[in-house]
Amino acid sequence: FQGKRARAVRVGFSLTRADWPRAEADLLYKGRRHRVTIENGRVQIQPAEQRIALPLLWVMDFNLRRTGESAATCSGVDFTGFYGDTITLAAGERSGVYQSPVYDWGQQAELKEIAVAAELHGGRATAVVEISDDGFKTAQGRFEMPLAHGVNRFPLDFQGKRARAVRVGFSLTRADGATAPVVDAFRVVGSPEAAF
Repeated sequence: FQGKRARAVRVGFSLTRADWPRAEADLLYKGRRHRVTIENGRVQIQPAEQRIALPLLWVMDFNLRRTGESAATCSGVDFTGFYGDTITLAAGERSGVYQSPVYDWGQQAELKEIAVAAELHGGRATAVVEISDDGFKTAQGRFEMPLAHGVNRFPLDFQGKRARAVRVGFSLTRADGATAPVVDAFRVVGSPEAAF
């Protein structure tokens, strides 16, 4: 390992004879597996193949108004917070809708989960997740769920459909005489088309 130190090493040996003409060990070093073979006094170290499948994440918790590519569309809602980081009903509005900008994964993705932070204040809120491959001329799938007060997590099941783009919408309804519901942030988790 060329003088490198490790905090922990996992070793397993396979001996063919009692006088050790050959020994093998699988080592875990910095998250990567290595196969060490000692045969007739010669040491050989080979990195083992490793496939990493990091999830795809789309987090909207800072500026819900727009992404670098497009702006949100909305009716009856206002953006609050210094950076427009929350969505609530506009003054005097009983209900309103928000449609996020389209998010392009840059590859085909299978959506796994959505998390939404909401404060309902006695009102109601519904989230809608849609996927598309043609810039939302058509939607390949739609998943709708009612939100509860607090952090909501929902598994997304589009029956194995993969798509390049996703968008998220919210419908907010105020309870009579109450403070308007607020959506603070949302996160969509997807699975990439291939590990690397």
